[in-house]
Amino acid sequence: MDSSRLKRVLIIKPSSLGDVIHALPVADALKAGIPGVEIDWVAGVGFDGILEGNPSVSRIITFDRRMLEKPGGLKRLSGFVRELRRNRYDLVLDLQGLLRSGLMAFACRADSRVGFANAREGAALFYTGKVAVPDPEMHAVDRYLLCLEFLNLKAPDDVCFTVKISEDDNKKADALLRELGVEEGEPFVAVAASARWETKRWPAENFAALANRLIEEHGVKSVFVGTREEGSVMAGQARSLRQKGSFAFGRTSLKSLSALIKKASVLVTNDSGPMHIAAAVGTPAVAVFGPTDPKRTGPYGKIHKVVTAGVECAPCFRKKCGDVKCMTGVTVEMVYDKVADVMRKLH
Repeated sequence: MDSSRLKRVLIIKPSSLGDVIHALPVADALKAGIPGVEIDWVAGVGFDGILEGNPSVSRIITFDRRMLEKPGGLKRLSGFVRELRRNRYDLVLDLQGLLRSGLMAFACRADSRVGFANAREGAALFYTGKVAVPDPEMHAVDRYLLCLEFLNLKAPDDVCFTVKISEDDNKKADALLRELGVEEGEPFVAVAASARWETKRWPAENFAALANRLIEEHGVKSVFVGTREEGSVMAGQARSLRQKGSFAFGRTSLKSLSALIKKASVLVTNDSGPMHIAAAVGTPAVAVFGPTDPKRTGPYGKIHKVVTAGVECAPCFRKKCGDVKCMTGVTVEMVYDKVADVMRKLH
C-alpha cells in the first residue's frame, strides 16, 4: 500500500483501557511516517479520556457500546454511522478485531480497510487488507505494530506511549496526594487492587498485608487507586490497614490517575488498566498474573516485574473458577520481594 497518499486515517480501538494504550505507538508512527496525515480514533466511553491532548490524534469519536439499550438508541447509532461516513477516510485501521469493529470499518465506506487476518467473530470479512500475525503469543503492542509493516512504514526503534499529562492533571494529583498524607517528592507505592475479572484479583487481604509491611518496615506509604466501584474490593480491609486514609478510589480522572501513577515509585497491581498506565508513563510495575498471559498483555518494557504462582493450569483465560490457585498461590512475601527490589534500584 502507498501510505504516502493517505490524508485521513481512522483507528478503531474502542476498548479496553490497556488495549487503547497498547495501540498508541501506532498513531505516533502513522503521524511521523505520513506527512500531513490526520488521524481520528474511535474510542469507547470511559476510555476516550486517555487520548485527550494526544498530538497524533486529530479527533476522538466516542462510541457507546450500550447506545441501543438507551432511549433513542437507533437514532444515536444512525448518527454515529453518518459521522464515520462524513469524514471520508482513505484508510480505516481496525485494531479491535471483533464483529462490531469490523462493521464500523465497513460502514465508513473507505476503499482501504485493514485489520488482522486472525480477527475474531468474522471481522476479517469486512477488510480489504489483512495483516498476518506470525505468532499468536506475541505481545499486543508488537502485534499492533505489524500494521505498520503492512503499510510500508517503519516501526519505532524505541516504543513509547504518548499520554499527555497537563499541568492541571499534575496539580490535581499533587493535591490528592497531600490530602492522603503524601508530600511532594515523598516516595510512595500506588496500588491497583482490582481488575475487571474476579479471577484476576489477588486477595484483598494480601494487598493490605503488603501495604502494612511497607509502612512498618520502610515507612513507605501506599495509595490505593481505581474507580469508586473498584473501591469495594478493599472496603473490608480498611480497618486492618496501618496507614489510614490511603484510598483514592473514584477521585481521579484517567489523566490525573496517570499523573499520580507517574509520581509513584512503583505500582503494585493485578492485570489491570492502571498497570498499562504505569508502563505508558514509565513507572515500574509489579504485577500479579494468574489466568491471563503476561507474554501477551503484561506490562510492556524491561523495568517491570511479573509475579505468578507457576501453576500448570495457567494461563487459562477463565473469568470464573472455583479454585483460583494461580492467584491465591502468590504470597505476600513473593510480591514484597519484587517491590523491595525495585525500590532499592530507584533509591
